[in-house]
Amino acid sequence: ICQVADALVGSVDTHLAEWDAQIEVGLNATVNCSMFLEFVYLSRDRIRLQLEYIKGNFSQEDEAFRAAGGEGASTTWAMTHMSTAASLVSAHIHIHGVLAAARPECLSENLQLLFLMSLRRLKTLLHGQLRHLWIIFQGTAELFRQGAARWLAELVELFEADLR
Repeated sequence: ICQVADALVGSVDTHLAEWDAQIEVGLNATVNCSMFLEFVYLSRDRIRLQLEYIKGNFSQEDEAFRAAGGEGASTTWAMTHMSTAASLVSAHIHIHGVLAAARPECLSENLQLLFLMSLRRLKTLLHGQLRHLWIIFQGTAELFRQGAARWLAELVELFEADLR
């Protein structure tokens, strides 16, 4: 049990170090606005790609459970996928919020509006995740798995739309 706990703590520490490094790069005043915006775009694209992997793994594993004759995977399993995706989105919001506030001269009004609209849609999706948690506590596992699949799809669609 201690080894699992150590591995989890190490994993979290690694993610925190990566996120801190992203903020350091973005806050580097010697980076011009074009490079800053490219960094922000590529960072968002990386989150989108990770969300696609999570969604793909969820869909593929759920189909495998159903093909084996089950009702699908457990709610704990489904919640793991949603939690991972929500953590990525939360980190993304915090990192890009810090960067946008630190480099306002690099963001045109149109980009600021795009970020605000994206934040509004992300807020709605994150509230949706809380609704799914409520469904779990009501004991409706099948509804939760269906909702988790829709939620992951909407999250990926949002990031894809913003990057077009």
